[in-house]
Amino acid sequence: MILSIIDNGRGMTQEQIDTLLHSKAKKTNGLSAIGVPNVRERLELYYEEKGGLIYESSEQGTTASIFLPVQREQE
Repeated sequence: MILSIIDNGRGMTQEQIDTLLHSKAKKTNGLSAIGVPNVRERLELYYEEKGGLIYESSEQGTTASIFLPVQREQE
């Protein structure tokens, strides 16, 4: 299953995306920057390599996609 969140903002550079995806949870100036690192770590914890999070961006906006494995029950 793929869940995608799309915005129409100014976009991000590849360097900004890499920093976002590879940063550790931290707290600066009273604000926490834990959202993306927390989601990424939980996906790895629960789904290992079967789940994931990617960002794609251009001048027209950014798309964040979360990949989750789907198991169908057998009768």
